[in-house]
Amino acid sequence: MRLFAEFTKFLLAGFGAIVILLSVAVLIVMPRMRWNATARPSPAENWIAGHVLTAWVSMNASREHNPIPATPENLRDGQRVYEQHCAVCHGLGGNAQNLLGGDFYPPVISLNDGLTGWSDGALFFIVSSGIRMTAMPAFGTKHSAYELWNVILWIRHLPRLTADERAAIQARIENRNVDELLH
Repeated sequence: MRLFAEFTKFLLAGFGAIVILLSVAVLIVMPRMRWNATARPSPAENWIAGHVLTAWVSMNASREHNPIPATPENLRDGQRVYEQHCAVCHGLGGNAQNLLGGDFYPPVISLNDGLTGWSDGALFFIVSSGIRMTAMPAFGTKHSAYELWNVILWIRHLPRLTADERAAIQARIENRNVDELLH
């Protein structure tokens, strides 16, 4: 019984020390860190954030494939919604050249590869739910699932843009100012 009591005291002391160290980190160390959008986080912070994000999406997203067929009309609809709501950060061509001219951290993700590392269901989850503290808003409350699936069609199409599609996007970038692209 005495051995159990000693072990319990040891565990409680260890737990108390951990709570104190975490409190010091949160209340004293972390506020002194650079939290501005131009600062680069440490490799440890990158790893933790990446791991948590990937695990969160994997635990919550479906593995379903996009139920909307990639017809020219659906791609056009996806492009329209993308240009209205996504291009301001991700760029018209998905190259992460945001139209605001601002610095983001984490950086805006390039969509040029169509985000092949994520399933359609994961992309739908991210686009509909957003990602807290990353500037990625949630679109699921204001847009239909049909619209969001069409946007995902367009994102998947970005790496396969035809020369004509690419030229049209480039011409729109060169001939318009930010105000026109945002409205």
